[in-house]
Amino acid sequence: MHTAVWTNDVETITELLGAGASPDVKDVESGWTALHRAVYFGHLVAATTLLEYGASLTEEDHAGRVPADLLSAAAAVHQPLAPSEAATEVYAMGDGVNYTLGTGAVGLQLMPHALDTLHARRITCIATSKFHSAAVAFDGTLFTWVRHSLDEVKAPWKHDASKP
Repeated sequence: MHTAVWTNDVETITELLGAGASPDVKDVESGWTALHRAVYFGHLVAATTLLEYGASLTEEDHAGRVPADLLSAAAAVHQPLAPSEAATEVYAMGDGVNYTLGTGAVGLQLMPHALDTLHARRITCIATSKFHSAAVAFDGTLFTWVRHSLDEVKAPWKHDASKP
């Protein structure tokens, strides 16, 4: 199952699940289920297929992460937006436990909140993940907000930033 998900072979995934294979079998090394792997690699059709066959959204890996914790996706098209398409308001919602919403809140936000720091900045590209988020303005300014707990960001600061 894991090899089929890794190679994004949806036909084989469907055949295995149809024959009774469990979508929640964990790999020994990481504790990932097939859904963890599908989400991590961005294989959304594979992930959807796994969910249709009952894959668990709450199964944790060895590090205590559920599949959604591995999601890392661009929130805009792969090419930066043209100046006329640039966003002048950016909103976020969800769980800000890892400081990545950009609103300053670190709890659950059920409704969209504006990122005040980015107000009227003409944002052309934005990307988010569990521990890091970034936005690029039309003038080239890079805004980031991160959870800096693993020394993974090499920068002059050593603190969490819940706002850009």
